[in-house]
Amino acid sequence: MRTFLIGAVAALITAPSWSAEFKDVSFMSGCWKTAPGVSPEYRECYTAPKAGMMQGSSQTIENGKTTFFEFSLVLEDGGKIVYRPFIKGVQTVDFMLTKLTPGEAVFENLAHDFPQRVIYRKGADGKLTARIEDAAGKKSEQWVMQPQ
Repeated sequence: MRTFLIGAVAALITAPSWSAEFKDVSFMSGCWKTAPGVSPEYRECYTAPKAGMMQGSSQTIENGKTTFFEFSLVLEDGGKIVYRPFIKGVQTVDFMLTKLTPGEAVFENLAHDFPQRVIYRKGADGKLTARIEDAAGKKSEQWVMQPQ
């Protein structure tokens, strides 16, 4: 009995305070865009989670020209959920999922210069907000999008 209690206490100490399931990031799936008339226009699409991966792409359009694009993966990697961006097609750094609640996913890499956090939130109104920020919350960019 004593061995069982010691093992149970050790498991509680080392276990994460929350459990993330990959399917729970599915709220990001679909195609999204900023409201008509918002400039620059921002569009983002994610596939539904399947086989441990979601594929995404985004595009910023200003004055009829693409000024920025990104490909991204949200995937299970080594038992963790990771956001892996490819800025203008080039892989940068991984961001690890640090918080997952219904309708919100927070990915962090505090060793990166900017951004250090990538946040997705789906509101009760059905809109998806994508936000990047530094750890102090002093520098940020945000896009509020509606379903396409």
